[in-house]
Amino acid sequence: MLSHGLVAADKRTVAVTGRNMEVRAIQFTTLHRRHPIFISAFSALALALIPLACDAPPQPPALVNWETPHVHPIDLTPNTALLLAVNTPDNRLELFAATDDGLSPLGAIPVSLDPVTVRARSNTEAWVVNHISDSISVVDLESRQVVATLHVGDEPCDVVFAGSPMRAFVTLSQENRVRVYNPDDLSAEPTTLDIEGEDPRALAVAPDGSRIYAAIFESGNATTLVPHYDVSNPDGPYGGQNPPPNAGADFAPAIAPSAINPPPVGQIVRKIDGHWIDINGADWSAKVFWDLHDHDVAIIDANTLDITYAAGLMNIDMNLAVHPSGSVTVIGSEAINEIRFEPNLRGTFARMVMATFDPLVPDSAVIRDLNPHLDYTKASIPNNQRKRSISDPRSIVWNAAGSRAYIAGMGSDNVIVIDEFGDRIAELSVPAGPTGLALDESRNRLLVLSKFDASVTIIDTSNNAVNETLSFFDPTLKPSSAAVRICTTRPNHLRSARCPAPPAMSMPAWIRSRGTSATRPARRRNSTSPAASAPFSFPARIGIP
Repeated sequence: MLSHGLVAADKRTVAVTGRNMEVRAIQFTTLHRRHPIFISAFSALALALIPLACDAPPQPPALVNWETPHVHPIDLTPNTALLLAVNTPDNRLELFAATDDGLSPLGAIPVSLDPVTVRARSNTEAWVVNHISDSISVVDLESRQVVATLHVGDEPCDVVFAGSPMRAFVTLSQENRVRVYNPDDLSAEPTTLDIEGEDPRALAVAPDGSRIYAAIFESGNATTLVPHYDVSNPDGPYGGQNPPPNAGADFAPAIAPSAINPPPVGQIVRKIDGHWIDINGADWSAKVFWDLHDHDVAIIDANTLDITYAAGLMNIDMNLAVHPSGSVTVIGSEAINEIRFEPNLRGTFARMVMATFDPLVPDSAVIRDLNPHLDYTKASIPNNQRKRSISDPRSIVWNAAGSRAYIAGMGSDNVIVIDEFGDRIAELSVPAGPTGLALDESRNRLLVLSKFDASVTIIDTSNNAVNETLSFFDPTLKPSSAAVRICTTRPNHLRSARCPAPPAMSMPAWIRSRGTSATRPARRRNSTSPAASAPFSFPARIGIP
């Protein structure tokens, strides 16, 4: 064991089922404390591998699949000679030779548990972020082996390289931190940066390498919950009426006649110009004595490590990219959870959005709907319009000229193409679950990694045509894959929004009953008030579905 979490590559190993059903050995790190099912599943796996004195032949152990979300699962080496892609369920890094003729598989390198990101530091070295193992595998691409394993902290998601001297920046999603390493001396003490936000994940670097941008996944949307006892207080905006009205003095829809003595509820409010306002226009500021960060992107100076924030962009910051001009583009979703009752939300309760801001003036953001063709006054639209929609945007990449961006929709199985103004140019169907994009402009290629299909697709950017799809080994059982797809087969932009954003995601507060609703306890997140005194705030689920 070396200092600061660095261990040699020949760590303790365990046997698990790998490609072609052979039994192989992989690195095993500390058990993940947030997923007790992993402990029991792994214990069962270990017991199954103990030789038993019986005549029956040993059976291969079952796959343990956490369905960990990708962050930056595909990358090209700087010379574009190699394409690197994570194989998350098989715990490997897939290698492809990239030539003018296409892609050729070169094999795979075992890493640790659930790789979600790969970044090529050079033509000969790649860093693979292992989400469940809480580690980074440093891979020598010439010898095709892991040469070091760096234990970085709880649930790492992404890594980038920037600064002078060069540093490695790693997001720790469950610690709400970015940890900074010297990539040339992994035994050196890292620097830890605390992030004021919940679940930092995706990273991007300014064109000149002077700044790092960290997308805060569970940013929030400046909504919070007024507890039911405050709503019932006679000094409130509605004189203690609870449930409170949502359409002037009335309810829309009307409370069902059969609803006798409806239970008291909390009230969801949104911060507007410094005041906490409900959907009916009532001001609840006197009842909200805490505040929320609503930070969407942490802006980190790569040299001084000072941090500022861009705020008020969206609810879920999925990913981000830097335009060649230096502006930052963030993609994700925005919830309109202050609107009460399911009939008012059906088919329209979330938006897929893109925000662009100047990092020198972060409050100058321009927010655009990624589905401008949708009419949100209607719960249903013609099928040809639904097919144009993008759902659950997971990756974005700009071309060098800044004239085109490509955005992958994991929930809609497509890639959309937009111009420098964010206007839609085209939408391209790809295999199931696209989560990663790599642009090879020298060959006019967009490379798309599809998580559910376990494949890489080549798109010709000169005509937006799909040329070829190469599959790689996927140990996931077909019933498991089908179950995952239940959340992502809706025929419009809400294909994935009906299901929690994975994993361990607590969605925004909602009051969703058909007439009136009851509350249940909400978790307090992103609050700037002391934990001992702050009541519930974003996000949580509330009410009767």
